[in-house]
Amino acid sequence: PNLITTVPDVTVAGVTNMGTVELLQGVIMSGRCVDALGTPLAGINIDVIDLATGDNLDLLGDVSDAFGAFSLAVPIGNLELRFDATPVTFKTVASVAFERVTTADFDLGDVVFPDGFRITTVVQKPGGLPVVNADTDVADVATGQTLYTPKDNTSASGLVSVVVPAGTYEFEICPPLSSLLVTKVISPVVVAADVNLGLTQLQAGVRLQGTISSSAGAVSGVDLDVRDSGTQALVATCNDN
Repeated sequence: PNLITTVPDVTVAGVTNMGTVELLQGVIMSGRCVDALGTPLAGINIDVIDLATGDNLDLLGDVSDAFGAFSLAVPIGNLELRFDATPVTFKTVASVAFERVTTADFDLGDVVFPDGFRITTVVQKPGGLPVVNADTDVADVATGQTLYTPKDNTSASGLVSVVVPAGTYEFEICPPLSSLLVTKVISPVVVAADVNLGLTQLQAGVRLQGTISSSAGAVSGVDLDVRDSGTQALVATCNDN
């Protein structure tokens, strides 16, 4: 049970011999998904991200059962564990994510999902047309930490609705680069119940691009900030490294 699921790509044009497929040895991760009152949560979808490669790993048994329990094989190493609570229907709870370094079988015990509230908005272009597939991020104002909010892209109608715990947040809308629309940040958003932000219209913009280099060659990871030269106000920009 502690062998890692492997999904190889195979081109089939007749009888195909795949040879030997080696399954890697992993460790067993177990635990139980519960709400703040200790009630088991069934249907929680579990994703495991290998932080060394950024890969979302293929898993078997990656959904909590009727008792909220889960047990599955994961690799050894530095992982991000994502618990997607959007399939839960009988109550609204926020999704959970955290990092874990794995070296041996481990039991997470009770993974507690806080009560959740929805932040909802419809994102539009200047002419009123919907902005499709804009990514949204929610960050805690006090800590700056970005929350795990699955299914947080706008729909074909521009609608997005994400679930977060009670708190004070910065709500960032990142339109696709090809749309030539400017990032929008709404802050602070105080959440103690469901919050409807109504219509959010994005500003038309232009593309700023270039290459940063040194005598040693291209330089990665440089953070780019853009400010209005008149007011020194910071212009929000997504994916600006």
